[in-house]
Amino acid sequence: MLGQAVGRGMGAYMIVELPSDVERREALGGATSGIKRIVYRVVLHVFHLAHKAHAEDAEKDVDLLTEAIKDLIRADSTLGAAVFQAGETPFGIQTEILPSDLTEEITGTYFSLTFEADVHIVA
Repeated sequence: MLGQAVGRGMGAYMIVELPSDVERREALGGATSGIKRIVYRVVLHVFHLAHKAHAEDAEKDVDLLTEAIKDLIRADSTLGAAVFQAGETPFGIQTEILPSDLTEEITGTYFSLTFEADVHIVA
């Protein structure tokens, strides 16, 4: 999990969702030249599981993972040249962390990060 040591008893998986988008065309010099701008809403759903006796240990790990994901977005706002920019619109990067659930020595935590990814296409 993002550079963490093996055998920690904690891990996470993530699902990427693109639930909506807004597409606009900006004409530049006439009807046949311009830029199509598509802004995708991106939701990263993260499910964290920890084999820890105390929920506080898992919550600290969740906080570190949340910040590590944000750091990756900030370090390359093009997401590896896949988009023009991500997380840079006025929407920003929004985080929601739900309360942890402790079941038989396994602490489960769900959190999400939501941002917009801006794509420009010459059209």
